[in-house]
This record gives sequence, C-alpha cells and structure tokens, in this order.
Amino acid sequence: MFPGGSDIQGLHISFSPGLTMILGANGLGKTTLVTILYRMCTGPFEISGLSGASALGNTNLQASKLSFRDRRVFANRVADGARNAYASLEFSLGTNHVRVVRRLDTLEIMELKLNGENEEASDESFNSVIRSCSGLPNLGDWILILRYLVFYFEDRRALIWDPTAQRQILRLLLLPSESSISWAESERRVLELDSRVRNLQAALNREEQLESRAQVKLKVGHTVQEQLNEERGIYQTQIQRFEFLDELLPSAESSREEWRLRSLRSEQDVDSVRRELERLQLNHIASAYPSGNVTARYLATSIISSNECMTCGNDVPEFAQLLSHRIEQLKCVMCGSDVRDPDQVDLISEQDFEDFENRLLKLEVAFEEASLRRTEVEKEFDDVMGEYSSLRMTIAQSRARISQLIQLLPPNEQSLQKQAAEISQLRGRLASLKENLEEARKKFEDQVREDMEVIVTYRDDIVREFRDYARDFLFEPSELRWAPHSARVGQLGPLVDFPAFEFEMAGSDFPTPVARTGPDQVSESQREFVDLAFRMALTKIASESRVGSLVIDAPESSLDAVFSKRAAAVLVRFANPELQNRVLVTSNLVDGQLIPKMLADAGILSSSDSRLVDLLRIATPTSATRLLAEEYREVMENLFAPQGMAE
Repeated sequence: MFPGGSDIQGLHISFSPGLTMILGANGLGKTTLVTILYRMCTGPFEISGLSGASALGNTNLQASKLSFRDRRVFANRVADGARNAYASLEFSLGTNHVRVVRRLDTLEIMELKLNGENEEASDESFNSVIRSCSGLPNLGDWILILRYLVFYFEDRRALIWDPTAQRQILRLLLLPSESSISWAESERRVLELDSRVRNLQAALNREEQLESRAQVKLKVGHTVQEQLNEERGIYQTQIQRFEFLDELLPSAESSREEWRLRSLRSEQDVDSVRRELERLQLNHIASAYPSGNVTARYLATSIISSNECMTCGNDVPEFAQLLSHRIEQLKCVMCGSDVRDPDQVDLISEQDFEDFENRLLKLEVAFEEASLRRTEVEKEFDDVMGEYSSLRMTIAQSRARISQLIQLLPPNEQSLQKQAAEISQLRGRLASLKENLEEARKKFEDQVREDMEVIVTYRDDIVREFRDYARDFLFEPSELRWAPHSARVGQLGPLVDFPAFEFEMAGSDFPTPVARTGPDQVSESQREFVDLAFRMALTKIASESRVGSLVIDAPESSLDAVFSKRAAAVLVRFANPELQNRVLVTSNLVDGQLIPKMLADAGILSSSDSRLVDLLRIATPTSATRLLAEEYREVMENLFAPQGMAE
C-alpha cells in the first residue's frame, strides 16, 4: 500500500513537535496508516467491545488477545498477505524511549528496545515496558488512554458525554499510580463479588423452586402412584395386543395377496372361456347365413347378445333365445330349415355348446366366490392394519402420560434431605458473599471519596483550559462544569458518586449555558471539537511535562467555512512546536478552509515540507488517482497557492 516515492522506498514519517499532515484521496490508506500507528502501540490486544461509538458502560476493561482474523487486519488488505511487510515505531513515555518493530501480517514483535537497550521481542516484554514507563497498572488502562485521549478515529469515542469513561480516564491521569491501581483493584473486586452474588442468588432461586415443587409432589404422591400403576396396566395390555397384531399382520397381508391373485386368475379363466364360446357362436351364425349377408349376421348377433332388436328397439328375449336355438341346430334363423353344410367339419354339436356353457357357469361361480373371499381378506387386513396404526399412537400417548406421572412422583426422603442440606449451604455461601460484597463496597466507596479529593484539586485547571480551547472552537458561550456522576458498581448496591464533568452551552433558544447531556444535543461539528477541547485540556493538565500527542483521522466533516478557520487555529495552537505537543491529522483533498488554514498557520508552505505526508506520491495509486492524476496534483498544489491559503 505504501511503496514509497522515487527517492526512498516505503513510508517514513518523523513526528516532530507540531503538526504533521497526511493528505490523500479515498482509498490511499489514511485510516490504514492511523490503524498501524495504533496497533504498533497495542499489538494484538484490545478491550472487547470497545470499538464503535457507544458508551463504555459496564464493558470489561481487561485487555484480551485479538482473534486470528482480527490480527490479520493488514494482511487482508493486500494481495500478498503482507508476508514481508513490517513497521517500526519510536515513541517516548515520560523520559523513556521505546522502539518496537512488528510484522504486519500477524502483529508479532520482531524487535523491542528500551532506551537503546534490547529487550525480549515478545508481547509479554512489551506490555511490561508499557506498564513500567507509563505507570499504568495494566494493558487495558493503556488501551483506554490511547482510545479516549490520543487517537481520534473515524468511529469517535466521545469522552465528554461518557461519565463511565470519564471516571476511568480521570483515575488514570490524575491519581498517583498506587491509588489508581488500588481503585481499579477495589472496583474489580466489587464487580467480581457482585457477579458471584447474582449468579449464586439465581442458583439458589432455582433450587428453592425445585424444593417447592418437590413438596407439592410429596402431597399428591399417593394419588400419582395410583394413577401410574393404572396407566402401566393399561400400557401392558396395549403392548400385548400390539405384539399380537404385529405377528398377525404378515399372514394377513400374505392372505390378501393370495386371494387377489386367485381372483385375477379366475377372472382370466372366465374371460378366456367366454371368448371361446363367443367364437363358436359366431361360427355358427356364419353357417346359418350361407348367403354371406353381413347385415343379417350383425342383427342376429346383436339380438342374441343384448336381447334387444336393433331395428325397432324392443326387448325380445324369447326371440333371442329362438335364434340361439336355431343357430345351435344349424337351421335358418328365418324359417328354421336345415342349412347344415356337410363340408364344415369344425362345427360342434348342440351338446358341445351346452358343455361349454356349463363350464363357463362353473368358472363364473368360482370367480364370484374368489372375489367374495378377496373382499373378506382385504377387509380383514385393513382392520388389522388400522388397529395396528391406531394402537401404535395410543401406546406413544400412554408412554408420555407415564413419563409425566413419573416426573410428578415425589423424591424419596433421602433425596429431600440432601436437597434441603444443599439449599442451606447455598444460603450460607450467599450470606457470606453478600457480607464480603458489602465490605468491598464500603472499602471502594471510601477510596473513591478520598480519591475524589485528589481529583477535585485539578478541577479548576481543567475547567480553565477547556474554556480556553472551547472559546476558540465555539461561538456560543460554553462551560465545563464539575458534576459528579452517581452510578452503581455492578447491578446491585447503592449509588456511588464518581468524578465527572458536564458540558454546558448556550444556543439560539438558550441565552445562557445549559447542560448538554448527550452528543445529540449539539451539532456534529460542535460534538467533535467539544470533545477535542476536553482531551486537550486533560492532556495539558494531567501530563507531568504538560506535553501530549493527538492523532485525528478526518476532522474536516460537517464544518462550515467560518467554523473551519476557528477549528484550524485551535488545532495548530495545540500543535505549537514550542509546547512540544504533536498532532497528526489525516484528510482527503477536500474543498474548504480547514486544511489550507492549518497548513498556513503551521508554516507548511509546500508539498515538499517533511511535515506533510503526500500519499498521492507515496501510496499505491487507485484507479481514480491514476486516471485523474493531474487533477489531484493540481488540487494539492492549490492548497499552497495564495488563493488557497487562509489569511
């Protein structure tokens, strides 16, 4: 992302006292650069839930290691996974000088020096150096200072409207190290005991509910046992019947299939003999019409088969029987004369016809019996299958009722006594914990009151410095007022007064300053610069050398032309090299007076000034900066042109 210019590879910045400005376009890595600076100071550690703009609240302030994915935040931004990328940072804590080198793909330490002497290259050694040089008790407090005082990211964490964060920052900045550590330990002790008391109280409540249910079960136990015995008897009968049906079902299904097959075969036999008889009848009809009259044959055949005359439509069964008789005797269907042809040897006698008809009749009777038996066995199978399925559901319901009744059975006397003893132990432990919690609360409250007396000695100086910065930031009269904040430590216990400041400001509807208790009660630009004024005031008062650093990512949003000039003047005043403060500001090349005014007031008169980091020259270009390179370069140069510079 930062290959460097033609004269030198990589990115090299010297943060001299005063202002350092990082300028570029979208996508060139301004926020990435600020994040690298932050991660060089924290390594692969963070306070869980601290990112974002929400209030600190009851966030656990212990630092924990980032997940593997979060540790690869920089590796995921470049194609080669940043496997050969590293960064080094040198910074001072009081009179101590620290140099740290980290891999950017894993944030692993490659080199660590304290005052020029090599230290073990490990996170444990780095954390130890930070604690000893800063006087802070742990890494979590170091991260709080960075987040709420030094780094002003795009996801701003407002300090002035977060009383919980204020009390932690005021503790870290204004109390002696021993008092700050003692406060943190006492508060942590209260929070731990508070959590244990709530968890144990919840466990005791559950056990007492179970005991209450057991007592209810004991009262109804005899009735429940009778119901259970009855239900088990019914269940056993159901199981026996189910097992009988389970054995019967295969034979019932086999019988059903057997009679289905018999019925089908019998039907086929009837159909076969019937077709043969019809063929013989047709042959006889043909013989009865030696002239070959097709129409006469058709009419005779229709009458014989349907007993209906197709000529007049009347029902004539007697005539149909007569025709059949004449045909069987090979006589003319009209006059009854003998028309037998001695050459037709395949014709059968009247007796043969009768034999065929008797055979057909027997087969039809057999088919009817088979169909009847098939219907019976199919019904038997359906009945068995229906009872089998219904009984399966009934058995499942019986099991459920038995299970419910078992749960209603009272425990035995030994179990009840054991349960009562455990509840008694829980009550004793809870009472002891509550006593310890009360002692811890009392100790912490006493300590906070003592430490408040120390913090309040800085009150007027902080108010004065804030007024000095805010007066130049804002047009409306504003004040910082000492307003201790009452809050509980944990979820139980009384309210405790903690050190805190409250912001007041006049407005179009308020001629005198009134409390602005939330960031939504001021404009977006006022919100950011009020919080910056508070940070500046704390930095100036709390630091032993009255020197500090600010890293501000993209402060130019939502500023009108007049307000931009005032904001630029205040930021540059804080960044006065004579005060030894350091201010790092990143910005896009945007219209407006903030950037030109800051550059002019800081004496940065050209893009070649070492205090200006030109990402258009150093960073890997985006498609936009590559295609519009001349326009971006013109905008950059216009920042230093007479018409672009603020007066």
